[in-house]
Amino acid sequence: KLVTDLPADTKLALMAYGHTKEKDCGEVELLSAVGKDTPDMLSKLIATLTPTGKTPIAGALEKSKEAFKGLEGQNNNI
Repeated sequence: KLVTDLPADTKLALMAYGHTKEKDCGEVELLSAVGKDTPDMLSKLIATLTPTGKTPIAGALEKSKEAFKGLEGQNNNI
């Protein structure tokens, strides 16, 4: 619900971890680049995810820097 409640001009991305492999702390995947998909499309994508693995939050935060390349100096949030 949060995804569809954000302001219309918000550019979203979706990164997931622990969604395909069990016990894999290295599994972090950018599923949708910044601004690529609409909130409705992202909501549908989120609904398909099934948590199966670990929660490599530090790895996801580190990898998220790549998702923001070229968008430096903007109001970027994770």
